[in-house]
Amino acid sequence: MAKSDWTITGSGGYIITEDGGSKRCQITNDKLLLWNDRSDLANSEIVYDFRVNSTSTNCRGGPVLRSDGTINNCYRVHTYGPRNHYFQKVVNGVVTTLGTVSSPRDYDVYVKTRFRIDNYQLSIEEYVDGNWILLGSLDDTSQALSSGYAGVFGAGIGGYVCYFDNIEIRERV
Repeated sequence: MAKSDWTITGSGGYIITEDGGSKRCQITNDKLLLWNDRSDLANSEIVYDFRVNSTSTNCRGGPVLRSDGTINNCYRVHTYGPRNHYFQKVVNGVVTTLGTVSSPRDYDVYVKTRFRIDNYQLSIEEYVDGNWILLGSLDDTSQALSSGYAGVFGAGIGGYVCYFDNIEIRERV
């Protein structure tokens, strides 16, 4: 996807940088990148390679599904430091953590990750040795958010960053 395929907002930084021998998207502070091709994604998934540069809780970011244009309403996985994944629902700017799962993968290596929503079941998986491994899933019975944009966000502060690469977004049928 080209830069023109994304709506980029927020007060943080966004650059394409050389990391691990490849060009990667580096995000700092409060930066949001939403794929601007579809605003009506319901059952969908986002696949991405992800790593953070520290185990600090100041180093965080993750994927977004069913988002409005500002992530004041969305489902997201907020990943902190050593790959603790927090399933979150944001409604009118109020964040509710729905559940947490941890990954056995090191924080400082790229891991192919998939966040998906099927109806109101949220799940996160990692691609390991040629197979998708389910880390966790849950149902949001409130059914508060039915469709929207997909993308990624960074929320690292104080020099902490997260990196994304190979982002794929698709509707689930």
